[in-house]
Amino acid sequence: MNKGKWLFLLVLVLMMIPSLALAKVKGIEDYPRVAVLPLQNKAAATWHDFGDYAGSATDNLAFELTKTMRFECIEREELQRIVGEHSLNLTGLVDNATAAEIGRLSGVDYLVMGSVASLTAKKSSGGVHSRRIEGGAGFSNNTVAATVLIKVVNVETGRIVLYGRGKGKSDSAAGAVAAKGTIVTLGSTSVSDEQCENAIEKAVKDAIHGKDGILSQLDGK
Repeated sequence: MNKGKWLFLLVLVLMMIPSLALAKVKGIEDYPRVAVLPLQNKAAATWHDFGDYAGSATDNLAFELTKTMRFECIEREELQRIVGEHSLNLTGLVDNATAAEIGRLSGVDYLVMGSVASLTAKKSSGGVHSRRIEGGAGFSNNTVAATVLIKVVNVETGRIVLYGRGKGKSDSAAGAVAAKGTIVTLGSTSVSDEQCENAIEKAVKDAIHGKDGILSQLDGK
């Protein structure tokens, strides 16, 4: 091969490098673009009305990630629109192939998947059920404790690159009156759904900013 052809090939390769770099998934430390999937409820005791709260919990997770100034989160509505148009399954339980397809269609580098691993009340045991109420109801002192797990998955490889665990608690005052809404009963203890939500929100924040959170892993602590 003559010198002219070698020079032509070299120029061609150099022209391709920028496009290859743009196609490559950003590193987790390079302000990557991420999509937050709906928070799942994997607690041993089921909170039946959790589905009504999952959307706001997911938004709260995205908000906390954005506050770190380490991630660019796409809006939940935009992600739902994209996956809806392509009939994909938008849950926290996607396989590697689906994760890669979501990443390609939405232009994200990573998927953030979260779940409520446990939801309990102090000095209670057993399952969780809920009932709708009209008006108020009295509550005794109790503490709701939640544990949230978060994983950040590379859409190209399906590999988990970060794993965070957070815990949160919400205390109720003696004789507090629940607003019109749902009573959630954990074992023999009745709590409001708002108290469950508060505990989960604190756990989400801890899973990002706490000692076992994803920021600690990013910073090597």
